[in-house]
Amino acid sequence: MRFPFRYLLSLVPGMVLLGMALPAGSEPLLAATAFGMSEPQLLSTLPELQRLHRPLPGPGGSRGLWTLPRTTVAQHPFDTVFYFRNHQLQRIEQTWVSSAQPCDARAVFEDVIREVQARYGASVVRGSDTLSAETGDTALWVADDTDLLAIVQDTATRCAVRLVNKPRTLKDDSEL
Repeated sequence: MRFPFRYLLSLVPGMVLLGMALPAGSEPLLAATAFGMSEPQLLSTLPELQRLHRPLPGPGGSRGLWTLPRTTVAQHPFDTVFYFRNHQLQRIEQTWVSSAQPCDARAVFEDVIREVQARYGASVVRGSDTLSAETGDTALWVADDTDLLAIVQDTATRCAVRLVNKPRTLKDDSEL
């Protein structure tokens, strides 16, 4: 089932990506408790999740174990993957991929940017100089102790938009 992105963002203020999967009328998850959920807790919240046939390797030793295919972001279909480490939810990634030529990833990216900006305002960081030229454009928001990163890839070999939501982790100077 697809829901308008802005409506779902309003359900879960700090959990943009997890919020997109909530059915209408669900109790909102609290940003402080969503990351760190166990698999059974996530499944009780989102019973429509599907187990991945093969875990996807993620950053920092996390593994993508569950998916929610065809969620809607800015009226575009994205596939959502939930990443766990030490049996706790650590990261949520949503990906839109197209094989159409010409690639329309930039248009999808701009639609996503407009939707997220309507909720959180201008991004903290926006630009292509922070990542390699192959990656394309990026935007980052910080909201309710989470980081939301949007990345577009518009190359000859990859036409995709990816959204990453993860807990905000701050380091002091001694850890850098």
